[in-house]
Amino acid sequence: MERLKLLFKFITLYLDKLLESVEKTITLDPEKASKVYVNVGQDCDNAVAMGLFKKAIDVNPDDAEAYFRLGKIYMKTKMWEKAIKSYQKAISIGLQTHEVFYCLGLTYNFCNQIDDAIKSYKKAIELDSTHPEYFFRLGLVYGAKGMQDEAITFYEKAKSLNPNEPRYHYSLGLAYDAKGVRDKAMESLRKAMELQEVRNGIEN
Repeated sequence: MERLKLLFKFITLYLDKLLESVEKTITLDPEKASKVYVNVGQDCDNAVAMGLFKKAIDVNPDDAEAYFRLGKIYMKTKMWEKAIKSYQKAISIGLQTHEVFYCLGLTYNFCNQIDDAIKSYKKAIELDSTHPEYFFRLGLVYGAKGMQDEAITFYEKAKSLNPNEPRYHYSLGLAYDAKGVRDKAMESLRKAMELQEVRNGIEN
């Protein structure tokens, strides 16, 4: 316990000194200062990181990465509306990456804004179509809308990118079952169980 206290004290002192140094550079180079805040914030807990990302935005309101990182903290802490606004701001000032659109889609999804989630997931896929989770999430929202054909299409794509993920087979099986395609439903559900058993064996 004593060692942990000393370590915490050291980290606190280090951050204080670092931030003091950053403050001195703000008037000379706010863009550089904001990047330091963002870089340091990525290694901190949620509360400290949130403060650092806000500082980055204060000194450089055009730091899209800071808005994106702040959005991720808001999402982790279930502050959905603030997360959406942060992601939207990051996008509006130039951060056009697949990750920011995917995170925006997830947040819309959690807020039950399904149509907005679909648009964001599709934009993420347009920017990078190599992530199976993007297709899977898109399948889930289509499934929630009762659009099983579309859900199946995206589950199949996710499965083709990562055939060893049990969730993809399981969700595919449920979609086939909803359509009354029993043989494919049983095949997918059986495969999901097999993969999950293998995973459980590895984890144990």
